[in-house]
Amino acid sequence: MGEIVWAAGSVHAPQMLTRPPQEDQAQLQAGIDAMGILGQELDEAQPDVLIFIGIDHVETFFPGSVPAFAIITGSTATAEYAGFEYEVPIHQEVATALLNGMVAEGIDLAYAHEARKNVLVYSDSDGRSPDGAEREARFETIDVWWGGLHRNGGLMLVLAYVLGTSVEWKRARVRLRLCVEDLEAVPRALSNLAHIVEGLRMSAVPQVLVRDGRPFDDLLVEKSADADFVLLGMAEPGDDTADYASYIHKVQERGRRLPPAAFVLAAEGIRFSQVLLEDGHGEPGSA
Repeated sequence: MGEIVWAAGSVHAPQMLTRPPQEDQAQLQAGIDAMGILGQELDEAQPDVLIFIGIDHVETFFPGSVPAFAIITGSTATAEYAGFEYEVPIHQEVATALLNGMVAEGIDLAYAHEARKNVLVYSDSDGRSPDGAEREARFETIDVWWGGLHRNGGLMLVLAYVLGTSVEWKRARVRLRLCVEDLEAVPRALSNLAHIVEGLRMSAVPQVLVRDGRPFDDLLVEKSADADFVLLGMAEPGDDTADYASYIHKVQERGRRLPPAAFVLAAEGIRFSQVLLEDGHGEPGSA
């Protein structure tokens, strides 16, 4: 029988990679230094296999089917965030043995041959509005700022759907909002949104807002001022880590002007439409 030679728990705050200037840099560095010590201890323990346990954060499994436990049995585990990329080999023999052994013991278990990661950055401004006044806790309106069903748009609708299944948010209305440049674009955009909403497993109100030369952030802050939760997409990281760290800082600054908000980046290749669309509906086109 195998022997457990080392075990540890660790923080995993994304700020340790992005290093936003408003965070306590000494605290972030202390976390990194502590992880370095854990790494030294792990090297000294010289295990044959490392079993890593973590929560999925709605990154691999859809909300309608989330296992209590899942094991990755593919050849590699990959992770991408803020310009950092990692690919770690999986000990498939041990992974398969764990899978089979736990199933034999009657444990509710699933497996994933490939795991993809979604990213969510949450902002709530300490429960206060941009003018510093304390914000009343309500659960009435969720704004989803739309960019299409694929990738970020699909994940945002999944998150809105999950919120709507909770006791607090079950009566909330979802506003599916799309920004266009001028009035001429409104009819087609509204028709596309209405077509998307028609096929969803959830109710939503399609709304098209005209930018008319205004900065998007100004329109966003004005139109979502009465919302209780806001969902927006994030851009994908490029090769420049420092540049993306600056982008994340701008995202956080945007969040300070909004009600509680979540900025999301969906993993590549995940089709959220299979969760969102009613049976019998084809996948609608993106707006």
